[in-house]
Order: sequence, then structure tokens, then C-alpha cells
Amino acid sequence: MSDIDPLSNRIDDLQAALGQGGSRHESPHLSVEIAPDGGLLAVHLTDSGRLLTPNALAAEIVRVQSAAVAGARKAVAAAIAAIENDPRLQALTERGVDALNQPLPTQPARRHEPTQEEEEEMDRYYQRKSWLE
Repeated sequence: MSDIDPLSNRIDDLQAALGQGGSRHESPHLSVEIAPDGGLLAVHLTDSGRLLTPNALAAEIVRVQSAAVAGARKAVAAAIAAIENDPRLQALTERGVDALNQPLPTQPARRHEPTQEEEEEMDRYYQRKSWLE
């Protein structure tokens, strides 16, 4: 589909960037699997990671996970910016903004012309001498 419309390449890039959250990121001491929402799915220690103190290990996990989430956010932001900068979408957005800035069109009030039955009913109503009739 990307050969039909260049915008579809940008959408594919965005989908790939959104899927990037569910990925694996590594450091010399460990690798982490990150869920699409940035949560940790798994932590795998290397031999050097097993030698770390608990505090150092926790800090390394947080560092690798934070770097993975930051990278995913950058990729998503870049993909969204590429889509938003498409000239066709910008033109549509500008038209939409222009339409919102213009005053509403005024429509002349159409006067209701009574039908023959309505005229007869009004004549009978106004010819009454009392509302009890």
C-alpha cells in the first residue's frame, strides 16, 4: 500500500514506532523486555549483572527501562510530526481552521404560509365569542 500513497509510509512508521514499546533493550549487565505502555515485562541478567549489588542492579534496570521508554517516545513523536507535516493534511487543517473563523451563513427566515385547513380553523377560532365554545 505504501507504493500507492506516500502518506501510508508515514503511517507504517508510526505503527512501527508504537510497536517499539513492546521490545527488548540491552545493556552490558542486563536486558529488559518493555511493554507498549513502558512497563517491564521481563529482566534477564548477564553474568556481569549477577555480580552487581542490589542497589546497582535496581539502578541499572531503571536506567535501561527509562532509556527504552524515552527512545520509544522520540520515535512516536517523530512519526507523528512526519504525518502532521504532510502538505495535504496541512491544507485540510488550514481549510478547517478557515471555515471555523468565518461567520455563520445567515439564512433568511422562511415565513410559514398557512394551508387552507389552517386558515379555516383560524377563522372559526377567532369568530368565537367565548373560549368555552
